Parts: sequence; C-alpha cells; structure tokens
Amino acid sequence: MILTRGKIKEEMQKGGIVINPVPADDQIGPGSVDLHLGNIFRKFRSSKETVFDVTDDVDAASLTEEVMVNDGDSILIMPDETVLGVTRERVTLAPYLAAWIE
Repeated sequence: MILTRGKIKEEMQKGGIVINPVPADDQIGPGSVDLHLGNIFRKFRSSKETVFDVTDDVDAASLTEEVMVNDGDSILIMPDETVLGVTRERVTLAPYLAAWIE
C-alpha cells in the first residue's frame, strides 16, 4: 500500500516517519515526499564482473569511493557504472513502514 499525503503527514506527526530537515509542505505530494540530492556520491570501486555479497555487516565505504560534487558542477557516470547519490535529508522509518527512492 502507498501512503497518501494525509497518511504521510499523520505518520510524520506521530513519529513513524522522521525526515530531517523537515520537508516543506510543498515537498509532500499525493503519495510521496520529494527529497533533495546532495553533493556526495558513492561510486563502486569494482567492475561489472565483480559480485558483492550483501550481508548485515557490509560497509558501503569498503565497496565504494566517495565523490564530492560542488554546487553547479556535475558528475560523469560511465556505461556500466553504478553510482549512489546521498540525499540532503535523513529519513528514519518505523519498523512497520517501508520506502523506496527513485
């Protein structure tokens, strides 16, 4: 189930969804919250032939390198390269909620 705007706001008021800094009202859509892409990215160090074991103790820093992009600059993503973007907001969800970022 996707939460509606009203339910998102309700969850934010009761602490089920915590977003810091708190989003402006116009960032909360009919079934989503708009986040801001930050200046930090993480590029995977290995090539496409590498297999990553995903476990509870895996650390993104050991598999990626941090890339800082200044405001107004850009980041070049090569074919077959995976890059993770870090949002300006920190989002915490209650255990009964799930979310995706796209």
